[in-house]
Amino acid sequence: ALKTLEADAKVADPAGGLQFAKARIELGRGRLKEAEAALDAAIAGRPGAERTAEAGRILLGARQYEAALVRFRKAVELAPNSAALHAEVARGELALGRLDPARAAAEQALKLQPSNTAA
Repeated sequence: ALKTLEADAKVADPAGGLQFAKARIELGRGRLKEAEAALDAAIAGRPGAERTAEAGRILLGARQYEAALVRFRKAVELAPNSAALHAEVARGELALGRLDPARAAAEQALKLQPSNTAA
């Protein structure tokens, strides 16, 4: 299945979905380096905050908290006024047990969007 996915991704993957799927497969196999490469390829197809955050969410789901936080922070750099992305940083910090940075990120999310329930 991975070979077919890789071949399809070389043809066209404008939404990045195939590369995101490949990253999930690689993470399931415990291959973080290969997963990171697939995530980078997905982002390269259409760079931006949302794809970068999606990579973070995939890594967070695989309990790769440090790597997820790197992606979330990059997404915030790309879209600093996004309350949702600050909330993602808060989730990453919280997953690592870093309460003060998590609180600061959540407060920033709430400052940007007081009704943000994710924060």
